[in-house]
Amino acid sequence: MKKTDSISHFQITKGFDLNLLTLFEAVYVHRSVTKAGNALGLSASSVSQYLRKLRTYFSDPLFVREGKDIGPTTVANSIYQNISKNYSDLMTTLLQLTENVMCNRLVIHCSPYISVKVLPIISQVVRNISPDCEIIHVINDQFINSSEEALIYRKADIVFDSSPHFSMATVSQIAFEEEIVFVCSSNHPRLKSTLSSKQASSEAFAILKTDSELIKEQQIEVDNQFGGRKVVLQSRSLFSMFSVIENSEIIGSVPRWMYEKLAAAYKVKCLTQEFATKNIPIYMTYNKTSLNHKLFSDIVAILSINFKL
Repeated sequence: MKKTDSISHFQITKGFDLNLLTLFEAVYVHRSVTKAGNALGLSASSVSQYLRKLRTYFSDPLFVREGKDIGPTTVANSIYQNISKNYSDLMTTLLQLTENVMCNRLVIHCSPYISVKVLPIISQVVRNISPDCEIIHVINDQFINSSEEALIYRKADIVFDSSPHFSMATVSQIAFEEEIVFVCSSNHPRLKSTLSSKQASSEAFAILKTDSELIKEQQIEVDNQFGGRKVVLQSRSLFSMFSVIENSEIIGSVPRWMYEKLAAAYKVKCLTQEFATKNIPIYMTYNKTSLNHKLFSDIVAILSINFKL
């Protein structure tokens, strides 16, 4: 960059806090001052204060109320479309500048259950390509949009989630699908080997407590087929569900893969269901700019083969 260009840039940006770009993107993505504040570790009042600076700078309200959320104005849409790629490139450049002082590492963001399926594959791939690379597993928390935040703010390299995360900066593709089955205690007094809608309507159930809209939709569809069902347990832990099911008359809906892994450890049996249920897709998502790193692009290429993408 020429010296004259640098001086020109300084004059343009001297009245603008570049940190506001991160705040603008957070508000734009989440459509909420509160959610943007949670993502950035700021209070809603602080976000509102910084947002006023942006509105003053661009002489536009930028975001207007739409029901419970806020929506971008045409000016905000234009700003986002023009800065999103450059902002992503800037973040990537900053990460590249720190590579010489940081150990190679790969951060995987997913639930504990999904990690049981994907981490063995990822560990083998990484050991073969880069034995010195450290794998860090970050567990999805209960907050909605945590996966989006992990990608946007580079808290993770790869996210595995039941929801895709489509944007100009990311790649999102189905890694595998989960078949959902119904299980009960091996000595259940009423259920032998099958489960009908009529039987289900009079039994008690345990279901996975989740923030995934896709899984919630599947749970509602099952409820509708039963004409409603009695749910007595909701848990974020599939292992806890297995323990309760083994020692009660409660029926649980769980992934077939996990049932087959744990059937020998728990006194449970799989019921043949007399109704249809949808499989749950699990998506692998990562930032496009990460493919500029050879190690990462090699890992993704081999993972794609393993997951048959």
